[in-house]
Amino acid sequence: MPNDIDIGGVHIHVYGIMVALGLCAAVLVSAYRAKKKRLSEDTIYTILWLSLIGAFIGTRVLFYLTVIPDIIEDPSVEFLQWICGIWWSDWRSAG
Repeated sequence: MPNDIDIGGVHIHVYGIMVALGLCAAVLVSAYRAKKKRLSEDTIYTILWLSLIGAFIGTRVLFYLTVIPDIIEDPSVEFLQWICGIWWSDWRSAG
């Protein structure tokens, strides 16, 4: 894709960088506004961590919901992804 960056064999998606920048901006603005309203900044950082944990769990659940037919067809896909670190799409395209 034209919106991806390759640096020394590492493939970086530009949309991932934009999401990370947006999250950083949201945390900084929230911390600033909390300080201005004399609220605890710790609350903002707690919300940040809970949001990140929820996002990781949510993306994993969404992934499984989208590949359930493939996992049922070939359960080794799941094994290879978790144990060997081989991503499903790379494994399928190599086969």
